[in-house]
Amino acid sequence: MIIMSSWKLLRALTSFWTLIDDPVFARETAHPPVWYAVVARLSHATGLMLAVGGLGCYLTVLITFYFNSFLVILLPFLVLWIVLVASTLGAVVVQERERRTWETLRTVPLDVERLILGKAGGALWWLRDLIRVMGGILMLVAIGIGLVSLVLIPNTAESQVDWLPSTLLCGIVLVLPLVSAAVYIADRAQQFVLMAMASLAISAQSSSVRVAMSWAVVAAFCVWLVDIGMAIIVLAVLPREDVFVRDTNLIALALLGPVVSYLSALSLPLASLTIGGTLAVREGLIRLVWRLTVRAAREV
Repeated sequence: MIIMSSWKLLRALTSFWTLIDDPVFARETAHPPVWYAVVARLSHATGLMLAVGGLGCYLTVLITFYFNSFLVILLPFLVLWIVLVASTLGAVVVQERERRTWETLRTVPLDVERLILGKAGGALWWLRDLIRVMGGILMLVAIGIGLVSLVLIPNTAESQVDWLPSTLLCGIVLVLPLVSAAVYIADRAQQFVLMAMASLAISAQSSSVRVAMSWAVVAAFCVWLVDIGMAIIVLAVLPREDVFVRDTNLIALALLGPVVSYLSALSLPLASLTIGGTLAVREGLIRLVWRLTVRAAREV
């Protein structure tokens, strides 16, 4: 079995320009996802779309004022992103088995890993515009986090670096925003890969497309909730520099991920340690779920 890291899996899922010569990828791009027909029908129902969109905007404004945080505006995009990615990848393997074409597809001179990744990349090709939008939002948020990273670090961290030479301290100040932005992007990209792997694992083990799509969405949201839960436990155990139970911090954790909360609630050494531990644990989960997916896909 090929050892796949989160970075390799991310490239395999989103590097559409490098997969164009892959016959499995090309085959998948010729078949729209299961939800595509539903979206096409809804797009013609102008009145219904306006009503749903208006209701969504109204509820978003209410929730924004209730929690007193503009971060809530990101919630509809995040929910839509999770649902579409999970439902798209949830049908990748089980759809072939339901059509009784999976065994025929395996006669292609490619290993199971390449078959799964080729089909997954071809399925996500239908979400390429949404992926670009989410990537743009991610970059903007990362730039913002990088610019305010020194503000997010508690003031007590200053006393921990008083012994450093002023030149080195200035260098840290210049580098810290870039490092914070890069770490945030890596954290969110890794979470996306784990959600994708969970959806593929459900697809490889399900008996029907409908069941697979439903449970894939559940699995993706479970990954999101587990991510939040682990961060809450870490912040409850370690000494904090602020009160984490405020609603604004919980919203930031849910929508932006644990990196922002670690930077804002922990000292710089503890924040670095917890961020590294989070990435390591998630990396282990990604490799474990990928192995389970490949094993299930090989079974008849």
